[in-house]
Amino acid sequence: RYVTGDASRVTVVSQHNYASGFPRSMRGYPVAVRSPANLWSLRATLVTRASTQAASAALSALWRSGFRYKKAGEWKEVTFQQHFDTTRRLACGLLHSGIKKGDRVCILANTSIFWSQFDLAVLGAGGVTVPVYPTNTPEDTAYIINHCEAAVLFVDDFKNLQKIASISKDCPKLKKVVVNFELRTGDVKAG
Repeated sequence: RYVTGDASRVTVVSQHNYASGFPRSMRGYPVAVRSPANLWSLRATLVTRASTQAASAALSALWRSGFRYKKAGEWKEVTFQQHFDTTRRLACGLLHSGIKKGDRVCILANTSIFWSQFDLAVLGAGGVTVPVYPTNTPEDTAYIINHCEAAVLFVDDFKNLQKIASISKDCPKLKKVVVNFELRTGDVKAG
């Protein structure tokens, strides 16, 4: 049996009434005498405990696998923390290269985790993302780059880099091309 109430009015309630009379989050915390002040104190304790547990859960979520992608026939995992760190480094690189708020940055990449990292880095640096489809012709790609006046372009594979190399003389405002890929056999032919 539990006692509840304030000093002037004390009521004895049974275990059943106690358990059903309080919100689910407060059950399991028996207190001999409950006054309104005790209830607020208990509520504050529960909120603090819940927010601490939520923060702990959020921190542990950072180290869980958030993304998977296939590379050379093998699945690779990327945690949320790794994704955030890569995005932050890319954004710092953009800021260091002179990107200011509102500047346009092109992304010429296939749909992948790298595309999202490029996009978030541009947004983190205050820039505006201008996507360029990998299937666009070199002329269309040059038009988009020139029309938006992009100074930086992200590229994710060798084929797209070759496309940019073929039109680079037609894009006078384009100052930097950031590449994110490893050369594979067959990309470069000796000749």
